[in-house]
Amino acid sequence: MNGYRPDWAEREMLLMNDAPYARHLGIRITDVAEGYAKVIMSTIAPYFGNRFGIIHGGGICSLIDVAASMAVRSTVLPGQRTATIGLSVDFMAGAKGKQVVAEGHVTRRGATLGFVDVMVRDEDGTPVAKGGGTFMIFRMDEGTRTD
Repeated sequence: MNGYRPDWAEREMLLMNDAPYARHLGIRITDVAEGYAKVIMSTIAPYFGNRFGIIHGGGICSLIDVAASMAVRSTVLPGQRTATIGLSVDFMAGAKGKQVVAEGHVTRRGATLGFVDVMVRDEDGTPVAKGGGTFMIFRMDEGTRTD
């Protein structure tokens, strides 16, 4: 798409896996290729469930955001950053089990915007949610606030 570098994508994957929020939710990026990311959320912790015994939708939304973000990040050059400017989620079924898997695919990438589709499946492979993200792409110095 725009100069994919496996070494840089691997570095970004490691940094995102070490983010406090991702660690807290048990979110781990397991695979990255140009315009693609696979992300797993372990759902063993009891606070992931809602009162119906299924994984809370907020956790699924976070998983979709991380998968979409990493997929689009795999297409940017060193020195560029991304920011989520839109996220949509459609729930298809209640997610049960010990983990859910999200796969994000960049569907369109321009100079300043990237669009990603994400599918989330439970450990049996049942689709539980689909989502999409829109991302702003910018140079680090352009996205830094000084006020």
